[in-house]
Amino acid sequence: MTFAGIALLSWHEPDAVEAQLLANEQPCSTADTAAGRDFHDTLAAVRREIAQVQDRGYCFDKDTVMQGVSGMAAPIPSKTATPYMAITLSAINDRLPAQRVEELAPLLLEAAREAGAFIR
Repeated sequence: MTFAGIALLSWHEPDAVEAQLLANEQPCSTADTAAGRDFHDTLAAVRREIAQVQDRGYCFDKDTVMQGVSGMAAPIPSKTATPYMAITLSAINDRLPAQRVEELAPLLLEAAREAGAFIR
């Protein structure tokens, strides 16, 4: 799972999102187990992040994609279809604390809007 993937999933119907999340159980379970995480905890985090995108236009979390890594993502709007690209920022956890996320969120959303002006 990637932050861009999470941002894009937020535009799909809830049933389609659930089907996609559950379809990833086997490959994700293997990776989660190797990283010392539980697949169901990861699913819960992804669901929260999808809700964040729907609520505020971007998601942020840490340790979802990889231990020690924080990230944020916003879908890039398209004029003719649901978004099919996203813009992301990722960094080690120490470089993306909550205060920095608040500073970067408006810039991330503006960059997504600007990029969307070139997307058909």
